[in-house]
Amino acid sequence: MTGTEDWKSRPLIWLERRPLRRRHMQDEVSRQYLRKGDDVYLFRYHMSKEKAVRADVFDADPALAANKAKYVHDAYDIRDYSFITFQIRAIRDVLTTATPETLDIPTLLHTAATTRGGELPYKIAMYRGERKTLLYEKKYRVHGDKNLEVLYLLYILKKCGYMDAIFRALPELPEDFPLLLMCFADSAIRQRVEAYMGIPGLAAMYNLAFAPRHLNVKDQLKLVEFGRNNPRFQKLLGISLYRYGYHIYCPYFYVLNTQIQELHHFRAAFCSDVLLFLLSAPETLPQLRQLLDYGAEAYLDGSSMAYIAFPTSSPFFTRNIMGYLALNNDARLADWQHQELTVKTWFAKEHEVIRTADLIAALQERPQS
Repeated sequence: MTGTEDWKSRPLIWLERRPLRRRHMQDEVSRQYLRKGDDVYLFRYHMSKEKAVRADVFDADPALAANKAKYVHDAYDIRDYSFITFQIRAIRDVLTTATPETLDIPTLLHTAATTRGGELPYKIAMYRGERKTLLYEKKYRVHGDKNLEVLYLLYILKKCGYMDAIFRALPELPEDFPLLLMCFADSAIRQRVEAYMGIPGLAAMYNLAFAPRHLNVKDQLKLVEFGRNNPRFQKLLGISLYRYGYHIYCPYFYVLNTQIQELHHFRAAFCSDVLLFLLSAPETLPQLRQLLDYGAEAYLDGSSMAYIAFPTSSPFFTRNIMGYLALNNDARLADWQHQELTVKTWFAKEHEVIRTADLIAALQERPQS
């Protein structure tokens, strides 16, 4: 294979056949400009822009057709991913030299699941007048938190056909680890995790929690009630979110690479609705518990780019807190509503989009248990 043809066999992260919706895009094979409405395959590689090839040309090309089959059927070779650099050294050292014969998945996953690179940095502060008080800080560390790389490792193993091996390894891994597999937009995997964890209805609830849209109040209440009825799941989810941080959305940089097709539902903060599982149990996630304890004047501070991820997701955290107070008929709710929905006007649009006020009202109307 010539160097100019190598691109055809690189592992894909996106493949979609549909009519082209925009102009001025070149066919990657012929280099001719395509027309809007042309039947094309749109595809991406790691760290690449979106590319297009006419569908008939794509399917007739042996290298592209073979790559399509590998992508669709999770049939890549582990050596196809040796070019990807991980910050977690234990993963990097394995993947740069791994072959199908030498890959020890149980050992690799155990190392990945138990090697910590730190936690996501965040600050909690409050203003009184013009005086700002820092209440708490989880300090930023250069190359500190790379725990989310474990999800990318699982993605690579999945695309190489090792899902059965992953499930065989789960009994020796931390109890919260299977929840990472729920991040993939794959109903079959979610059903397997549900069966493994013995939590009826878990797959359907994750299909809802990670739907590529913001949920209406009726669907939000389903997540709240499911979490409320499954305290063991809440505890494990809190552990998972605190370590891996896949509930955080930041428009300034990707917390998760949403250009990966099976993770595309994490765009636009849709992922943050997963916090609703924890609404009735704020003690399961440190940031929720701390905000509640510090009071309605507290907020997640983004005074520098290193700390900006949490503040951009702030309405989802405070929606949870106000929902918890409403659920328990707690007198602190009025102060929180005043601060979050009236004083802190910079999040007014976000609270409207995620229907915070409507959720509070619905929770207040529910019979007290």
